[in-house]
Amino acid sequence: MSAIVLQSIDSPRRDFEWRLFIAAKLSQKNIASIIGNGGAVSRIHKYSKNCIYLGRLNSNTARSENDKRYLMQMMQNGTKVFFIHDEGGLYLKSDYEAAVRRVYPEEYFALSFFKKVFFWGDRQKRVFSQNGGNHEKFEIVGAPRLDLCRPKYAWIDAPSVESLHAKYGKYVLVCSRFSAMNPVNEDPSPISKRTLAIRIEGGDRREKSDILKFMFEAWGKAAYEYSHFVPMIAFLAIDFPDINFVVRPHPGEKEGFYNESLCHFDNVFIEKGGDVRPVIRAAMAVIHSECTTGIEAEICGIPNINFRPTMGNEKYDTYSVAGVSEVGDTAKGYLEVKEQLEKLRRGECLAPKNTKAVQDIVNNADGIHEACDLMASSIEGFVSRCGVESDIDWCRYQISFITANLTPKSLFKGMIKRMRESIRKLNVAPEANYSGDTKAYSFSEKRIRTLWQNFGGDPQSIKIAKGVVYTYPRDL
Repeated sequence: MSAIVLQSIDSPRRDFEWRLFIAAKLSQKNIASIIGNGGAVSRIHKYSKNCIYLGRLNSNTARSENDKRYLMQMMQNGTKVFFIHDEGGLYLKSDYEAAVRRVYPEEYFALSFFKKVFFWGDRQKRVFSQNGGNHEKFEIVGAPRLDLCRPKYAWIDAPSVESLHAKYGKYVLVCSRFSAMNPVNEDPSPISKRTLAIRIEGGDRREKSDILKFMFEAWGKAAYEYSHFVPMIAFLAIDFPDINFVVRPHPGEKEGFYNESLCHFDNVFIEKGGDVRPVIRAAMAVIHSECTTGIEAEICGIPNINFRPTMGNEKYDTYSVAGVSEVGDTAKGYLEVKEQLEKLRRGECLAPKNTKAVQDIVNNADGIHEACDLMASSIEGFVSRCGVESDIDWCRYQISFITANLTPKSLFKGMIKRMRESIRKLNVAPEANYSGDTKAYSFSEKRIRTLWQNFGGDPQSIKIAKGVVYTYPRDL
């Protein structure tokens, strides 16, 4: 039996493709992978021995009571953890160190079964510079999802780009990031009790009043920007009737608001399905507001306008997103956005590529380094040195499904649990589909198998069952 890497996904729409990408690299190194949502992977893990776990734990901070029980089970099952946080490195300037500490549980680094702690960039790693005893476990790799933005992988998205052009013609992509103002139903508001609890759970030791002041001030900045961002889309639609605008809500935003507010314009379309990368590649330009999509556009080689209504306002400067606030051609007001778009229409270039501002935070923003290569090599080295052989008792795993649902009470509890999990589940259907006002998204099985082969995976080395993807060593 070869080594098995368990990969737990929090947001399939955002993270599934890079998870499959690294699974293909591991397959070529004779290492198997199991990819699924947190609930599915933790159930499989319960009946496993000597597996490798790649990712964060089930909660955002890795410090919930459920996470602590998970860690105990990992220790008992001989699981080895290679930790990386999928939301890893982009935080507000004034909150950067606290945010990194909130999601990277330093108190676990010394555990013997924590083998690696992967960081997006050197700035994250420096937060733990005083943790001298565990530096040999630290490795800077980058943001895994950005690997596929490199121009060398553009051919993978070519069919999607062609389809988008057929659907929308030549368009400008407008990427929103305002889940703070327009959150999907299943996510807590950034000024809610739950968000406060997450901050405290993540180690924020400030007075409650100070934490709340920070939360409301950050929310106030987002509210100010949102109140300018939405009208900007409307003004663009009016002033550029010959250009189509595709609006991409953040995965954590409700699509319904944009459908209702922008329905007046025949040249505005709302597109929330699938990974954003092909939608960026098909665009003539990207407009965003301190968003990860700006970095993705830079790596893809697509001009991007960074709309920052609070730029130069001292009150809000510390609530800007570190690194991303400098990406692209910045614009403070609508007239600047309009001017830059007119330049593009005339065939003039926008600001030169600028990933240096974010390089310290996201190691692979230069489009040269590949995070998935570095992580796969690190795992391969460990497997080779330690002779890892994983096992899963599939008989006990299958029986557990039957015995867990025998009573009416357990049936009801199971139904409620499945409803909650379905939002973040890796759903697979004959055709891709999504719910615009939730995070739920279904991948088509055909798309998954096509991606697997594009990533170099053997067609016979992948199995998809009940929302879980199993990949096998190429030589098996």
